Amino acid sequence: MSAGKVAVTPAELKRAAATAARVRLDLLHARNIDEAARMLAESANFHRGWVSYPTTVDGVKSFVADAATNGMLIFGVRCLADGALAGIMTMCRFAGEPWATAEYGCATGVRHRGHGYLTEATGILVGHAFKELGLHRVEALVQPENYPSTRMLEAVGFQREGTARGAVRVDGIWMDHIRWAITAGDLAATDAAGMARLI
Repeated sequence: MSAGKVAVTPAELKRAAATAARVRLDLLHARNIDEAARMLAESANFHRGWVSYPTTVDGVKSFVADAATNGMLIFGVRCLADGALAGIMTMCRFAGEPWATAEYGCATGVRHRGHGYLTEATGILVGHAFKELGLHRVEALVQPENYPSTRMLEAVGFQREGTARGAVRVDGIWMDHIRWAITAGDLAATDAAGMARLI
């Protein structure tokens, strides 16, 4: 990898689909825009003050269309039980060596919240980032009072690193966020600990 954005090849994008026990993770495409807009619109009140994603068909269409230009990957999290879109996830701010890092974000659908679907999908995405995209580190910014996201990141193996002051503008206000991160080594340790519990 060279310094700057990580180059994501078509082959890597084709591999950017994976299935776990209860969810499937796929790149969000134009055919998913109406469904994604409905999910984000009905979940807007839950996310208000924490994250800002488009909630109209035109807004989501532009969001998806501009993703490649903005160096962003957008994934849909699909629940295998009912086939519905349970949330979306993003990877952006890719940087090559010597950083080999990217930033992660997500929004859950209110109809599927509280069941751990995005936790499961986050584990898939982090594994993909390390094994397929060759990253060493994935970061996430979460507001201190966003306890659901905090619990999710902790469950996957992210570690709290400190406060990023005025890090993200939400609804026109620059908000402090907690910076969380996981490295390839952290994930390997988490996987090993999980296997030890199984044994």
